[in-house]
Amino acid sequence: MSLFRRVLIVSMVLLFAGDRANDASAQSFEILAPRLGAPPATGAQPSAGVMLGSDGNFYGTTYEGGANGYGMIFRMTPEGVVTALHSFDNTNGSHPYAELVEGADGNLYGTTNDQAAGSNRVGSVFMITKQGTGFAVLHSLLPYDPTRGCYPEGAGILAPLVQGTNGLYGVVASAGCPLGPADNPHSAVFRIAPSGTDRFSIIGHVPDTGTTSGLTRSADGFFYGTTEGIEGNGFGLIFRISESGGEGQVLHILTRADGYAHTGEMIQARDGKFYGTARAGGEYATFEGGTIFQFVPGADQVSSTYSRIYSFAENDLAGSEPYAGLAEGADGLLYGTTIRTGASRTFVGVEQGSVFSFNPQTRAVTPLHTFDSDPSGALYSGSPRGLLVESSAGRFLGTTFYGGASGLGTVFRLTISNATTTGLTASPVSAVFGQQIALLATVTSAGGTPTGLVNFLNGSATLGTGLLSGGSATLNTTDVAVGTHTLTASYHGDSTFLSSTSQYVSVTVGRAATTTTLASSPNPSARKQVVSLTATIAAVAPGAGSATGQVQFFDGKKKLGTASLVNGIATLQAAFNSMGGHDLTATYGGDPNFTPSVSPVVTHTVNR
Repeated sequence: MSLFRRVLIVSMVLLFAGDRANDASAQSFEILAPRLGAPPATGAQPSAGVMLGSDGNFYGTTYEGGANGYGMIFRMTPEGVVTALHSFDNTNGSHPYAELVEGADGNLYGTTNDQAAGSNRVGSVFMITKQGTGFAVLHSLLPYDPTRGCYPEGAGILAPLVQGTNGLYGVVASAGCPLGPADNPHSAVFRIAPSGTDRFSIIGHVPDTGTTSGLTRSADGFFYGTTEGIEGNGFGLIFRISESGGEGQVLHILTRADGYAHTGEMIQARDGKFYGTARAGGEYATFEGGTIFQFVPGADQVSSTYSRIYSFAENDLAGSEPYAGLAEGADGLLYGTTIRTGASRTFVGVEQGSVFSFNPQTRAVTPLHTFDSDPSGALYSGSPRGLLVESSAGRFLGTTFYGGASGLGTVFRLTISNATTTGLTASPVSAVFGQQIALLATVTSAGGTPTGLVNFLNGSATLGTGLLSGGSATLNTTDVAVGTHTLTASYHGDSTFLSSTSQYVSVTVGRAATTTTLASSPNPSARKQVVSLTATIAAVAPGAGSATGQVQFFDGKKKLGTASLVNGIATLQAAFNSMGGHDLTATYGGDPNFTPSVSPVVTHTVNR
């Protein structure tokens, strides 16, 4: 059984109510309908987002609720008028988990995770008209076979269907019975034909034990997908399969650092590259907040390129655990959601979440709205698990699994025309101690030119603040220590535009080179006369600052003594007994910010 099936909570009613949005996004956030359906056909806890039909209405499902408590299908007008179209009754499928899709015939198609308990069937594919008539189960997965100890076709359908050239395609969540004695675990990929009496057929298999996310049809004609990685093949993999079927081809083996537990589908953006999210994993050793990744397929694993773009951090302003995939907006940005906010560790704490944007060009993640975290409040909402849909430019609709007047979910609309994207550049990105680093923040918005302040941050420490002029702010700083740093620019927002934070820019600062000069005074001197030896340590440009540490003074190979630097200068008193010339040098040992150096030889003369 999928891990994500086990964490779903059984509930009865779905109520839509207002959310106490944060100050930055209150003007753009709204709840569209006060209630989904009328009792007793009231839905509960949608795990899927809504889809925009060709008739301009929105269609969706709820995992629970309806007239029988097994989930329902609903229609919602752009004005928020809701109509329940169908309630599942545990004989015609139950618990629809994924988004609906409109077929080429104009009808709605969807999947369920479970079927009638009495028949031991586990998942189905259904269709219904947009008017709510003609509901039909097109196929129910075969029941458990006790003689073989497995499900012949696999168990559960958690992913949405996707349109192909000759029908709709989908994938079963958990592995089916082995195909032969040497067969590896696999999950079925199936096709729903456009017409006919037996429209369901298995065309191939995913080369892993199962997947919660579905298929993505590419411009090259292949279907691409990810496996869940909870059982079987470690942390999962990325595969592709042709419409004609067969065995899926493995293109990348995922690691914990890549991200794993994929519950949303990948998207092929307008730049031709695939982007996706992983609910867990990432770069942080002690916090698995999930990732955003980019994938460019090749002919095989060697020629395919996987890039982890972003790891959601603990206390990340964009939240953590992106449950759904990404949706591409009209502005070319990708939009997504997370189901947790703040320091809640994976599978721990109150589920809240955020809506964020992601810029594929700058790779900046910008939080747009944070859901309320107080379950005791009458109007809180949280845990958006479904895919966002853009109804018109800058307007996105989504669902939350929790919230509303009874805490059982909401449907929301977020207008983000006043959202901003902050980009940050640093020059140079490889510097030495004391070198000036020029930071440039650029804040853009589809709604105009933002104004206000930008904070430049080194981790959580503020380097300085800049005032936007023409959408840009600058800061020149030398306040960056030796080491590797992650710098960000955080836009405060103003009365019109929302706040945003840039992606991290990595800057490495090394130790600055030094020069050591030595002087002796008086020179020449008499025997046993006290002589002052002065070593001056200077940073080599573009480095700057005063070195610290100690300097050793030598007469040839003989050590005369050691002195500490004060403001870059070390002084030692010495006296010479032997007459003639003495070859003096000063050796600086370096410190955490400056490299060692040795002075040129200074000839000191001792007279009678």
